[in-house]
Amino acid sequence: MPIIEATMHRRHILARDLPVFREHGLPNVSYFADDTPTVLGQRIIDLANKGQRPAPLLKLPTWSESVEGLLRTLGIEVPQERYADEAMRKAS
Repeated sequence: MPIIEATMHRRHILARDLPVFREHGLPNVSYFADDTPTVLGQRIIDLANKGQRPAPLLKLPTWSESVEGLLRTLGIEVPQERYADEAMRKAS
């Protein structure tokens, strides 16, 4: 399950310690670098123990908000009226 999707479902996550996973800065992710059976097994047990209670609920940006942020970062003006149709907003 992708990290963002798991976060939206309030799941605890065990992910390889890679920059691409750390860039999100999510509090519900535990990282592992050492994948020897003993160390990885302990990390899985730790994750299972955390799984007894839900991860914190986080407000994550929608696709539309992410695109708007990217456009602003690139210096592209974001129109005030993003969508002509309200259904488009709900679909994001």
